[in-house]
Amino acid sequence: MNPARCAGPGWGWLRLSRAAAVAWGLAALGMAPAAWAAPDAATAAQAAQLALDMGCYGCHGATPRGSAPSMKALSEQLAHKPGADPSAQQSYAQRLVRCEGMTRVGAHQQLSVEEAGLLVRWLAAGGH
Repeated sequence: MNPARCAGPGWGWLRLSRAAAVAWGLAALGMAPAAWAAPDAATAAQAAQLALDMGCYGCHGATPRGSAPSMKALSEQLAHKPGADPSAQQSYAQRLVRCEGMTRVGAHQQLSVEEAGLLVRWLAAGGH
C-alpha cells in the first residue's frame, strides 16, 4: 500500500492510503458503501451472538484476560476516526483474521473476513 501524505499546513502528520482517502470522501458525501454501514438491530443481534458463540468475552469481557482489551474498550477505539471509516473497518477486519499486530488467537483465525467485518462494524457502532 502506498500511503499518500495530505498536503496543507498542519496536516503533515496525517497519512492516508488512497483507499482510505476515497472512503472518507464518500462518507463525507453520505455515499459510504452500504455493506460497511452501521448494522441494523437484527444484524447487531447476529454480531452479538457471534461474539458469544466464538467465546470473545472469554478474553475481551468485563475483566479482560492478559493484555486483551475489553469489548467496551474495542468499541470506544473503533468508534473514533479512522476506526469508524468503512475502509479502516475492512482493513481492521482483515488484520484481525490474520492476527497482524496482535497475539495469535485461535478464535480470531477461525473467523472469516465477513464475520470479522460484522464484529468490527458492530463494535464501531457502539456494540459491546
